[in-house]
Amino acid sequence: MIKKDLINLDLINSSLKDNGYVKIKNFFTQDTINKIYDFTVSEIKRINKDRFSINESQLENTVINNIIYEADLKKFCEDLNEKNAINNVSFNPHFLIHYKRKKNKSDEKFSFHYDAFVYTIIIPINIHNENENNFAMSLELIPNYRNLTNSMILNIFQKLIIQNKLFKFFSNSFLFKFFFKTKNIKIDFSEILIFNGFRSLHSHSISKAHAEKEKARLIIHVFNPFHDNKINQLIFKNIQKQRVVKN
Repeated sequence: MIKKDLINLDLINSSLKDNGYVKIKNFFTQDTINKIYDFTVSEIKRINKDRFSINESQLENTVINNIIYEADLKKFCEDLNEKNAINNVSFNPHFLIHYKRKKNKSDEKFSFHYDAFVYTIIIPINIHNENENNFAMSLELIPNYRNLTNSMILNIFQKLIIQNKLFKFFSNSFLFKFFFKTKNIKIDFSEILIFNGFRSLHSHSISKAHAEKEKARLIIHVFNPFHDNKINQLIFKNIQKQRVVKN
């Protein structure tokens, strides 16, 4: 499932530590890439909506679920070092297929946030069989802006400061660029993006050139520090309900 010769763990770990992200060549075998492609294209046709997200609750008995829980992928994630600052954190993946055919008003504004999981892995899905070196997607990133924490209270407090309408308004003003040095991370169809989702502020990019580009991607989040916390479980269930695709 994974081409292990394409993985340089020392380079990946050092880049995550120093830069907050790393771009690597897609390490999945061609067979795995084909399975992800076939499933995604089939779901796009079946659901027939301009945008949707299918999360693990709806992917349970699919090829995507099988890929996520393959021993090779789990071992790769467990060999990432940043998570070691958290006590007794486990793999506990959250994953989804995200698809967008057309942009809407929300795509015209930044929406910075922290993820609930230590790592976020984004794998572009080449639904139109473009050249693998073609632009696939981009992400706005403020790397390693906060530290990992075992405190749920501190985590919620930090999220409340950032994930509100006032900060969203500020993040779309000219002052934001003056105070915050964001990075625009571009990846093509041959690459995978891994970043410290818990620590790094991030948002979708705003691009006139690529705004109308039809996109599909597999997003994998791993190692939730508060997986067993009751408040976290309540919040997560609510998010999951909002993301369920209704046919």
